[in-house]
Amino acid sequence: ESYFSRLADAAGGPMYLYNIPQTTKQSIPLEVVDRLSHHPRIAGIKDSEPDGARQEELARRFLGRPDFAVVCGSVALASRALRAGADGFVPGGGNFAPALMRELMDRLVAGDPAADAVQRRVDAINATYQKGRTISQLFAALKGILEIKGLCGRHVFPPLLPVSDAELETIRRELAAAEAIL
Repeated sequence: ESYFSRLADAAGGPMYLYNIPQTTKQSIPLEVVDRLSHHPRIAGIKDSEPDGARQEELARRFLGRPDFAVVCGSVALASRALRAGADGFVPGGGNFAPALMRELMDRLVAGDPAADAVQRRVDAINATYQKGRTISQLFAALKGILEIKGLCGRHVFPPLLPVSDAELETIRRELAAAEAIL
């Protein structure tokens, strides 16, 4: 809490907290988020912790707080978080399937029950590059998808390693099967 308070004090403008215990090996406790939410420079949180109950509690806790945004960073939990009151989600798949991610957001905001089917499709597409991979490896696989889409190369900065040609072909087949090569 002290670290984030000092960081916010030194920031030249608004900042977001980012909870991603998959890489930091620490989760920001909800009580700490609550206290930090009153800092004048802390505008919100992106929470990528893969815990549905936490995402729902976080969204409910800050519902109706226009001065503090809650953004779900775990797309598999987007529907749960938004239905509980989160302000949005940050989809890695939005880099290659933005229309699908927008459809999910629009349907969730509208309260459309068809959002569940869209969430299942998003989950299937995300599985093509996330399943069985560490967080570092999934970034390399995501870059591979961007190469497939012609948006950029699959190069990543060391110490990350790019996906191999064989792995890229597997991803391409799985994306085609999931009808995600749009």
